[in-house]
Amino acid sequence: GQYNQFSYTTFGEDMYGEVYLARQNGVIFRLTSAEGPRAALSADGSLALCEGETLNLSTQLNPLLTYEWYRDGNLLAGEVSNQLAVTEAGSYTVKVISAQGDTESEALVVTLNQAPEVSLSGVDPLYCSNAGIVVTPILEPSGGSFSGPGVEGSNFTPGAAGAGNHTLTYTFTDANNCAATATVEVEVDECTSAEGVLAVAKIFPNPFNGEFFIQPAVTNLPVRVRVYNVAGQLVQDVQHSSGNQFGVSMRQQPAGLYTVIIEQGGKQSVQQLVQE
Repeated sequence: GQYNQFSYTTFGEDMYGEVYLARQNGVIFRLTSAEGPRAALSADGSLALCEGETLNLSTQLNPLLTYEWYRDGNLLAGEVSNQLAVTEAGSYTVKVISAQGDTESEALVVTLNQAPEVSLSGVDPLYCSNAGIVVTPILEPSGGSFSGPGVEGSNFTPGAAGAGNHTLTYTFTDANNCAATATVEVEVDECTSAEGVLAVAKIFPNPFNGEFFIQPAVTNLPVRVRVYNVAGQLVQDVQHSSGNQFGVSMRQQPAGLYTVIIEQGGKQSVQQLVQE
């Protein structure tokens, strides 16, 4: 009927966005449009997605309506609810269909930013807890967050981490607010003391000048020798195919204190040497 203040008393909207009028005699009318239902899109986050993220698009829910979703004008088969999970870039619209007709929404344009490439390197898989080493890993790109047991700032101290298996993590967030993470697994072992090294290998001379020598106690097993400076940087990594005596050249390194880690037959020992 014709609307006026005397014949209609109530105006309201239900949970589906449908609008109703009530007359004084109790008759309720649902208002419809000959142009079709409303179609409005909303997003639960930024339209600028990062690789691996999901954005949820939605329109009003009404059991009397049906839905079709489009990306770049192409129908997305099987997407028939009032919500759509988006992981790809594109121009998205929804068509809302009723008995009176259909309406297509304005487009929401979603962009997709690649995650940054992040690396964490310069960390060995095994350290002695008593070696006194401080390791400064290579963290790329710079400006991220380095974390884990024994980590302080951009340094990792095996002795502070303690014996056991540890995960070190580097996370970087770029200008698009996209983040990526790199991890490494590190084992810290309670290696034998300096007094126990001679039972495994003889290291001489100490102090040395330019070169020191190792005579393993076992001659039929390969030997690996790693040498670190006081900054925790690996300056020599020598692998010898047998347990015969061999030399380790340090002629390119300055005078100072060095930590030598010897591995043979699954065992590891540590000793500190001084180059004059």
